[in-house]
Amino acid sequence: MVGYYFEQRRGIAAGLACSGAGFGLLTMAPLAAFLVAEYTWRGALIVLAGVSLNCLVCGALMRPLLLPTRSAAITVIVSEAGVLTPQTMVEFTVHVSIRKQINTVVNILSKNK
Repeated sequence: MVGYYFEQRRGIAAGLACSGAGFGLLTMAPLAAFLVAEYTWRGALIVLAGVSLNCLVCGALMRPLLLPTRSAAITVIVSEAGVLTPQTMVEFTVHVSIRKQINTVVNILSKNK
């Protein structure tokens, strides 16, 4: 998910996100043990709930993404007989990002007529 937010230095962002999980595992166990010893288990849960609430606030600040959907595709319909019937129709769905291949497909199909 982190890779969608970064175009430059995507590897560094993914590395920091993955190392954050390991860092959390490394620090939460001693923190929880300290909090239980200091505030009993009920107080420790309240403090840990506050830490989790901070993570919720950070997650809420993430901006929404515009992911490519199926509606961002182009449907190219080529008919060998010139009439669009179920028997003569050949349908190709090509994603918008590969527009160059549309011309290639149409050229190949027009040669096969």
